[in-house]
Amino acid sequence: MRTRNKKIFIDPSIAIASLKMSPESCADDLFLFGFLFENLCIRDLSIYTSPLDGKYLLLP
Repeated sequence: MRTRNKKIFIDPSIAIASLKMSPESCADDLFLFGFLFENLCIRDLSIYTSPLDGKYLLLP
């Protein structure tokens, strides 16, 4: 069980740029890619639900 709020990047591409990753290196490191993809999904769902007074999404 997670006890703290999940921290996300505003834009996951910032993490990729700071790590100087290429598309090939993302495909090689699927563990990191999974975190970045999850972050991207949370960010997009948060944006899509904001007009409906959606709150920040927390995953269990």
